[in-house]
Amino acid sequence: MSRLTISLLGPPQITLDGVPVKISTLRAIPLLAYLAITGTSQTRETLASLLWSDSTQSHALASLRTTLWRIKSAGLDGWILTENDEISLNYHKSLEIDVVDFRTKINKCTTHGHPPSQICLYCIPALTDAIDLYHGEFMSGFNLSKAQAFDDWRLQESETLQIIYLDALERLVKGHRTFGDFNLAIQFARTWLRHDRYNETAQYDLLQLYMITGQRAAAINQYKRFKDFLSHDLGIQPSDEITNLYKQILRERLTLPATPKVKTPVFLIADIEKAALLWDKVGDEKANILSIYQNIFIETSKRFGGQILQKSEDNITVLFENGQPLHCAVTIHLKIRKTDWGSADLPDIRLIRMVLYSTATDDDGGDNFSMITHSASKLLSISWGGQIVFSEQILRLLDQPPGARIKDLGFHTLRDIKGPVHLYELLHPHLPAIEHPPLQSGSSQFINFPNLSPAFVGREAELKLLAELVESPDNRIISLVGPGGIGKTRLAVQFATQVAEHFSDGVLFISLASIQDPDHIPIALADTLKFSFFGPSGQNEQLGNYLHRMKALLVFDNFEHLRQEGAKFLAFLISRTHQLKILVTTRERLNMLAETIMEIRGLPVPLSETAENAEIYSSIRLFQQNAQRISQRFSLEMNLSAIIRICQLVNGHPLGIILASSWVRVYSCSQIDEEINKNIDFLTCNAPDLALRHRSLRAVFDNSWELLSQSERIILSRLSVFRAPFTSHTAQGICDASPQVLGDLNDKSLLHFQNNRYEILETFQQYVQGKLEAIEDEYLITRTKFIDYYVDFCQQKGQELNTALQRKALEEMISEIENIRTAWNWLVNSDRWDDIRTIKQSIMIYHVMLGSFVQAREFFRLALSRLNHLNDPNLDLIHASILQDESWMTVRIGFITEGLQGLFSSLETFRQYNSSWDIVLSLMFLAETHRILRNHQQGKKYIDEALQLIDSVDFPRSNYLVAISANCKSILGMLLIALGDYDQAEANLQSSLATHRKIGTYYGTILPLQGLGRLAYLNGEFIRSRDLYLQALETATNIYDQRGMALIHNNLAAIYEAISSPTEAYHHVLIALKLSKETGDRRLAAIILNNIAYDQLSYLMHPSEAIRTYHESSTIFSELGDLRGVTYSYYDISKAYLKVGLVDEARNYCLRSLNTALTLDSIPLVLHALHGFVHLYTNTNEPEKALRLCNFLENHPQIEPDTKKRVIVSRVELEIILPPETIQSARNWSKSTNLQDIIDHVLTSPIAQRL
Repeated sequence: MSRLTISLLGPPQITLDGVPVKISTLRAIPLLAYLAITGTSQTRETLASLLWSDSTQSHALASLRTTLWRIKSAGLDGWILTENDEISLNYHKSLEIDVVDFRTKINKCTTHGHPPSQICLYCIPALTDAIDLYHGEFMSGFNLSKAQAFDDWRLQESETLQIIYLDALERLVKGHRTFGDFNLAIQFARTWLRHDRYNETAQYDLLQLYMITGQRAAAINQYKRFKDFLSHDLGIQPSDEITNLYKQILRERLTLPATPKVKTPVFLIADIEKAALLWDKVGDEKANILSIYQNIFIETSKRFGGQILQKSEDNITVLFENGQPLHCAVTIHLKIRKTDWGSADLPDIRLIRMVLYSTATDDDGGDNFSMITHSASKLLSISWGGQIVFSEQILRLLDQPPGARIKDLGFHTLRDIKGPVHLYELLHPHLPAIEHPPLQSGSSQFINFPNLSPAFVGREAELKLLAELVESPDNRIISLVGPGGIGKTRLAVQFATQVAEHFSDGVLFISLASIQDPDHIPIALADTLKFSFFGPSGQNEQLGNYLHRMKALLVFDNFEHLRQEGAKFLAFLISRTHQLKILVTTRERLNMLAETIMEIRGLPVPLSETAENAEIYSSIRLFQQNAQRISQRFSLEMNLSAIIRICQLVNGHPLGIILASSWVRVYSCSQIDEEINKNIDFLTCNAPDLALRHRSLRAVFDNSWELLSQSERIILSRLSVFRAPFTSHTAQGICDASPQVLGDLNDKSLLHFQNNRYEILETFQQYVQGKLEAIEDEYLITRTKFIDYYVDFCQQKGQELNTALQRKALEEMISEIENIRTAWNWLVNSDRWDDIRTIKQSIMIYHVMLGSFVQAREFFRLALSRLNHLNDPNLDLIHASILQDESWMTVRIGFITEGLQGLFSSLETFRQYNSSWDIVLSLMFLAETHRILRNHQQGKKYIDEALQLIDSVDFPRSNYLVAISANCKSILGMLLIALGDYDQAEANLQSSLATHRKIGTYYGTILPLQGLGRLAYLNGEFIRSRDLYLQALETATNIYDQRGMALIHNNLAAIYEAISSPTEAYHHVLIALKLSKETGDRRLAAIILNNIAYDQLSYLMHPSEAIRTYHESSTIFSELGDLRGVTYSYYDISKAYLKVGLVDEARNYCLRSLNTALTLDSIPLVLHALHGFVHLYTNTNEPEKALRLCNFLENHPQIEPDTKKRVIVSRVELEIILPPETIQSARNWSKSTNLQDIIDHVLTSPIAQRL
């Protein structure tokens, strides 16, 4: 379908499929513009009066008719509707209007739940996209004579759009400044001033941003230019506010850091990426260019304390025993960029890449120079042009240049370098503004191809064509279309393997065979990406943002049953990304405009039995390869004629060839040919379409089926109940399939055997399932046996999960979880609630141990949906029990308020029915939830009641009961730590630990070990604390407990901070974040993000990064409704803003923190929020006011220990700088006031009211 584009922002232009439309009348464009902007039908009289306002009505109407005729004659007939004397655009056709898109993107920010004047993280992409559409004033440069009414309308529309545009720029400046993206804020502030040069708010913001980023000279020059503008153009001076800021910038003169003595030698190695191409381009100019290039290095290195060790054309090594290597690197980039290279146009020479590297030790026996330079060269080889990359040692050794930011590139393993290397990149305004792909080591590239057998054969022409299609920028979605079994998946995997190196962000294989609901496609993609959904925006939106700039190839396999709705998702992905390519395997076309079809046919087949070189045909080679795999004595020469006939009969169909060749152990090739020949009519159609080709595959299946014995047919049809790989033991238990029969079916390629498990070939699954369902009694019996088997299996594993066999049981359940899911679904649909009650415990324990809470919740939600539909009072108890489990999983993924409602509802039902054991579980879950919320007293009440019930009720003795009792003691111990009763806490934790070790439930040891580690930490025994946490980590790792691992890594980070190892701490907290996101526990992720931000602010000295991370944390807390977390995050954000001198923002977040705490009516939380004002007063030259508040907070009876420690540190620091009389005055003041007076004073201050 053709697409009409009406571009009005800037000089107006009308294009059709990208080609300008020429209309031989000047008023065509304003007519289309008016219809496009108003978006409604207009009467002829209205349009005539608008465009011919100086003419009579009859003349104007005649001119309108002529204009409409010329528009339609220009090829736009379908886009103009004229009905009942009204004219409009046809919005049912493909139509793009930039003004409409601009307004839509701006208005998107009104859906984010905040006032229009504010900006959130979700606003920034929408506003940025809108700004990109604004190419100039509305219809700039367009003049229309004798149309005063139109000119008035155009001018009004232009002014309105410009106001919207400038407002968007202002919000982007404030947003990027708020979230710590200072360089982007500067970029948008400059754009703002280009369009509104006298705007003092923009000038002030830009000056402040220059000051924050250390660009003092730029700030001074900006002020002088602004002052000159005002004086020359308006005859006025800058405002006092801007002038005072300028004076502050002058006072805070930035001096170059003193040249430090570098602790260990630092090597800077540099070269030009793809230098060979550059030298070919410049020819005879090479010598002169190299001389200038090398002199820049020599002069700059000397200035910053370095000496040249070697020069080999563009590859240069500089040694720094003293000096400033990072400053040197940035300055070299700046000089390279500003150098006049003569007549040569040399953009490539600016893409120099640099690596800074050092030894890890300070002793003389460390790495020698040659080894260090070798390591640095390895790092240089994986870097990109324009990058400055350095190791962790450099981060610790050197100061950063003003305006620099550090980007963590993660750990990389390189050949000849021992262990993983933690790398960082220096970001600076003087460096090329390039968004670099991941380092070229390949360690971060995501590739998840399935391992398929037999080996790939042929398809050389298809691979070449597919490479050409993928290389073209016009082809974003390529569909491999063909019948089942034709080899689409094999071709896609082979192609992806060959081109993986060209996709820096990876090649991902997403199998959709087991997905029945198109809405689950985004989930399948997210699972493959290991991406966790966050925030209120939809799954599609989040994936679009995540993939926005990724250069990746997505391979969606088996798309045909999802094509109608699934195609919309693919279209969305393409619309939101730039470099993403999508490869689809499907039996039917997707019927998308963006789709490029590549039809997959059978392998090439010799035209006759006497064809020359028949053995080189890929169909013949595939038959030979598979036959020799089955029978090593198979001879191609003796059977060539029959093989050619077989390949002809199946039209070169790969699966048909594999199935046919699988019988060579039993039949000769001539006999196989005769059997298949009985259904040749389906395979000899002169013009086969898609459906007929599908029947040709059925013909192959039918022939394979007929060659089976009756007992093999029965067994094979029964095996179709498995939707996932299965063991020989399971197949025998459910389908009476002996190992011999399974082996025979595997030999005939009807089953696939890998990793000691069998699987029915996917293309054959539906066929054999139909055979089973055709015999209703057989189907029902087999399905019932399948369900019963997995009910027994889960019951047995549930018991073993509470014994020393825990690890083995967990591994067995991991292998069977997809078959368990199938059995659960059938149980729910069959209303077998007694069986569901039997196995739900083991399913719960399994998912809790693995930390896969989202998947567990899906199990229980399916059952809840069915129970809600039945609405049967007789099922109240099972409903409450399922609701309890679902609610606990909801808590675990961070939606605590929602989960609490379900837990309270379940507990109420259990009390009504006096179901003691269910009451115990509910109380345990509620106690742990309140511990998470830090409602420690309430949590203790619940856990005390649970333990009392366990002791007073005569429950049947079992390991499960013992384990639950021990878990309750662990929770009690953790609560007692928070309440300050360390002795009782340790007693309960030790008791729990001993019990779990005794019965072998190693998962249960993780929490008490963490509790004991926490106690040791609080007592200052940091090494003992670390060792206890490491014990817990070993257990959590052995049983795949991702959430436990995340918690432990987070706690280890705190320990390493306490023993002054910030780098090690940061390493652990990054691991914790990755693990928490994989589990889907959003609240835990928010906590860890807060800790990461603290490290970025306090140890890594990256305040801008810290601000962004704090905001990410607070956003999650806000979306979860966790106001306590919001309070803490706002408090922390205020400190980060003070670090960079944004006092107004800091004050704003101090107030937000306090107001949120007041909403919760929590005095301890209010006291914590008020401590934020201590920092604020200290940084705004009000130390006496800060000290007064410290004295009051420290002596308040409800202050929490952590807050009190912070207050004491602040007090001591203030008392050092204040005189004794001020200190005493502050103490006296604190005794004469109260909390409410302090709150009222803070909230009623003029600045608070303004904010």
